[in-house]
Amino acid sequence: MTISPPRAWPAILSLIALLLLVLGVDVVLLVALVRSPVDARSLIIGLVVAASLPLLAALGYWLWGILTLRYSLDRNALVVYWAGSQHIIPLPSVIATAPAREAGVTPRVEGLRWLGYQIGQCDLPGIGKTLVFASRPFAEQVIVKTTTDAYALSPGDPDAFIDEMGARLRLGPTDYVAAEMRPNPWLGLGLWRDRLAYTLAGIAALSVIILFAWVSLRYAGLPESLFFGVSGLPLPRVSALFLPTIGLITLLGNAAFAVWVYRRQPAAAYLVLGGALAVQVVVWIAALRGLV
Repeated sequence: MTISPPRAWPAILSLIALLLLVLGVDVVLLVALVRSPVDARSLIIGLVVAASLPLLAALGYWLWGILTLRYSLDRNALVVYWAGSQHIIPLPSVIATAPAREAGVTPRVEGLRWLGYQIGQCDLPGIGKTLVFASRPFAEQVIVKTTTDAYALSPGDPDAFIDEMGARLRLGPTDYVAAEMRPNPWLGLGLWRDRLAYTLAGIAALSVIILFAWVSLRYAGLPESLFFGVSGLPLPRVSALFLPTIGLITLLGNAAFAVWVYRRQPAAAYLVLGGALAVQVVVWIAALRGLV
């Protein structure tokens, strides 16, 4: 039995509007970047666009989570789905199910709160830590208390949900299910908590940013023809931008490959990120030889 919580359309539409707004601003900035000369202004525009990417990712993730929030219920377990993650609650572990209004308080939810949606946790008197996955105010939610945790959910019909839970509890389970939190396969990677991986990628990214800044600030004073490598052939001044671009493309490609390979062999991911860092060293050497 799949139960979809009521849609909080103001939250959904506002997130879509914010995504479109940020994307629109980025498009305008990119057009201005293409049309502007290479200087400090173009550098600032590029940095602003780059800084907006984490915001776009966060807004997209929140929208994805809101659109995929749902619950499933059978005789074995209650499962909460959110943005690719699953919270599996064995039904035999459920102690009580009751309307949240009976708690007599309106707790502060720590986490994502956006125009009706509440994803996070709160502390309820007499219950303790409660995980919240809801699209309605607290008074319209249902509290599911287990032997270890509690959950605040917002089925469309709270009374019918409580009745369904009671009916399945009385019938008993048909199979054993373990309590488990299954994170999103990609967002749950240990890579996101790996300091060495962050250090390698961070140094490479900082190198790319500094090289872009250095080339941009020096660009106007560079000669029309530049000489790189041992060939001695002249190259147009715009080729100076190829160097940080090569570093950026290498970093993005290696970082994507490192995310994919980390699940199988973390050491290989370190080598891939180390390779991206090595390319930055080579690019810097070429820049110093050709632009100084």
